Amino acid sequence: MTTETQNKNIEINYISTDSHGYAVVSRYDLKAWQIDPCEFSEFSYYNFETACVYLEEDCDLPKLHKLLREKGFEVSFNEMQSNLFFNHPNFTRLTKQFALNIERY
Repeated sequence: MTTETQNKNIEINYISTDSHGYAVVSRYDLKAWQIDPCEFSEFSYYNFETACVYLEEDCDLPKLHKLLREKGFEVSFNEMQSNLFFNHPNFTRLTKQFALNIERY
């Protein structure tokens, strides 16, 4: 998830899989940063168990990074390896319809 210090430094966990990478961000952090989950694409995922968004590395992670920088945050990443399986029942694609209703989950 993320770590934030008083001087607006944020460390975000970044997971590398065998084929791709994802930044892991709590939906509550997004809310605190006033970033709407609808900003992101269907290439990203949501985990019901952890209430985290897994932002895809090619388009959604750069968008998050840009939005945070515009809000005055310095962002760093904590990279780790994982064998995530997004076909697990706890994961769903971050569709626009789902993102609009994310507060229900």
